[in-house]
Amino acid sequence: MAKYNNIFNAVNNEELSNLLLDSYRTMITETGDTSFSRFSETIMDILKDSVKPHSVRGSRKADNSWKAELEAPFKGRGNGWIKFKAGSDAALAIIDKLDRMVLDNVDDYLKHTTRAGMYWTRFVKVTGTESNPQIVSEIRLIDPKVVHPKEYHITMPYSFFTEGGEMLGGTPVSLKLEFEPEPVNQVIQLDLADEEEVEEEVLVEGEELIDEEDDFFSEL
Repeated sequence: MAKYNNIFNAVNNEELSNLLLDSYRTMITETGDTSFSRFSETIMDILKDSVKPHSVRGSRKADNSWKAELEAPFKGRGNGWIKFKAGSDAALAIIDKLDRMVLDNVDDYLKHTTRAGMYWTRFVKVTGTESNPQIVSEIRLIDPKVVHPKEYHITMPYSFFTEGGEMLGGTPVSLKLEFEPEPVNQVIQLDLADEEEVEEEVLVEGEELIDEEDDFFSEL
């Protein structure tokens, strides 16, 4: 009895049996070798070369090569961050997710992204199919240095990256995207106010000198 009856019944047929028998006879005629075990090993070698590359497992590996190609730009240190233009399809998808989900630090993230005029996420993987690839990334709201759980993941068409996104060129920390800027305008206003006070003091001193000169000449 065959080990896998269903497979045996599917592939066993008279044509295949005759072909194998003819091959065995040819081996004996041309080599003088009558070993069945060596014949079987040789047939297995032929099957590995001719059939295995077309097996389901081989096909899956070949099919997944497109994922590796799409993921390649995000590999390497500092290449995992993506930025999306404000108003792009990806930006709208991010905003929609933040509106629907109960996540931490949403207000801070939106404040920073609004100030920068763009949105950023951390690449996770490529999924979907070759004809409809998807990109999965994290909206890192809690800490840009920490990997977030799946509820912070967003899945979008890969075309959102190619049409409205690009590499961030660093991390939010290195680019200081999530830090409040220094109040530069306030400092300038204070400096101007100080200058006005100095000018008023000089003007007052000048007026006093004029008054003293008038008094001096009046006495003459």
